Amino acid sequence: MMRRSRGQLLLVDDDLSVRRLLAEALRLEGYDVDVAGDVDEGWQAIERRRPDVVILDVMMPGGDGLHLLRRVRGTAELRDLTVVLLSARAQPEDLRRGQQAGADLYVTKPFTIEQLVWHLDEAMHAPVERPVDPLERFRHNGPLSMDALMDRVASTPARLPMIVGR
Repeated sequence: MMRRSRGQLLLVDDDLSVRRLLAEALRLEGYDVDVAGDVDEGWQAIERRRPDVVILDVMMPGGDGLHLLRRVRGTAELRDLTVVLLSARAQPEDLRRGQQAGADLYVTKPFTIEQLVWHLDEAMHAPVERPVDPLERFRHNGPLSMDALMDRVASTPARLPMIVGR
């Protein structure tokens, strides 16, 4: 029995191992996942696929996620696209920069897949209400459970996606 997709995601991260691991984990959670390895490839995928949500790493060589986010927000037909930033940077100033660039969520590393899925579902299916203190709702973090994820991936007969650069 085929299960219904939870939505179309685009994951933009320069780290190949992070892309593979997150993409596979999110596929196991029921999302359709495309990947991109840099800002330019991410922009092309956004234009081509029009995903429900874009997950952007903030720090990437050759252009960061904030640059791509600003480009998305500056494009009329993409302005309402849900964008989630992932970053190891968790200082209030980092969160403000993400918010000012137009991110819907800012998820700090480390995090669990369960936390990310919860926030993705919330962002995709719930109306976005602007909180009184935007930084309070904006920050979502927690411990990374790599062992649990690896056990889950190993116990599920699925092949890792082939990542092809341009």
